[in-house]
Amino acid sequence: MSFGSPENENRAKMEIKEEKKKYDEHVARAREVSDLASQLSDHYEKQRSFVADDAKRIERMEKLTKKIRNDAGGSDSDADADIKDIPADTKSLVKRVAELADELHKLVEKTPRQVVSAAVIGQANRLLGLVQHLREVSR
Repeated sequence: MSFGSPENENRAKMEIKEEKKKYDEHVARAREVSDLASQLSDHYEKQRSFVADDAKRIERMEKLTKKIRNDAGGSDSDADADIKDIPADTKSLVKRVAELADELHKLVEKTPRQVVSAAVIGQANRLLGLVQHLREVSR
């Protein structure tokens, strides 16, 4: 009986290990987006204004969310979808961003690493639209 060569077996193990590492990084990015949005929301709730650190948080959230979307199989061209129901006031906008970020984190955690998730891509695009709007508002 002949099974796969040890080289092929080791290569397969390394590929699986690499995929797992990428998936763990993907989940960590989603967790960081959720944490940043939560920090932003908490800070805005207390201060009713933005500071320089908040601009950095918003920029980091945008960058990470794009990476999540792209890793999930989406692309920049997917972002053309209209963002509906953008809250009119900044407090509601910040709160909505935090909610979407938390939902994205949960979706990413539930999605197996071998799956291209339309739900993750869609959620990331909605969040990106609001984050970009928030960036404009916070200037």
